[in-house]
Amino acid sequence: MSKLNFLFSCDTAMIARNNNLSIIGIFDTITADKFPATHPKMAIVLNVTIDDEEVHSLSYSIRKEKNEIIHVENAGIQGRRDHQWINHLAMVTFPEEGEYVIDVKLDKKVIGSRTLLLQKVDESATSV
Repeated sequence: MSKLNFLFSCDTAMIARNNNLSIIGIFDTITADKFPATHPKMAIVLNVTIDDEEVHSLSYSIRKEKNEIIHVENAGIQGRRDHQWINHLAMVTFPEEGEYVIDVKLDKKVIGSRTLLLQKVDESATSV
C-alpha cells in the first residue's frame, strides 16, 4: 500500500551530494504582527512510498477550513520505491490567524496531513 512516510514544514531543505536529505528549521507555528501575514520563505518536504509501477499524481495543498491558499502538483511519480519531494515557497500570504492544514494527496486522495498554526504575536510577552 502506498503511504506518506513524513511531511515537514521548515525554513529550507536540500539533497546533499551523497543523496542525504538535510532539513533545517522544522516548525509547526508561524507568528506574525498582523493578518493577513506574508511568510517570506519556507519549504514543504515530504516522502512517500509507492508500492507499484503505475504513474501517480502527487500534490499538496495548504488550506484553512475549505479555503486553499496554495495547491502544488507534481508532474507525476513512478516506481516501486520511496520518493522525496522538496518544494520551496516564497512570500506565502496567510489571510488570518488560526489552524491551517497541509494535505498530501496521491491520485487526488488524501494520504496524510499536518497542522500549521498561525498566531498573532503576543505583544505583552516582551523580553528584557
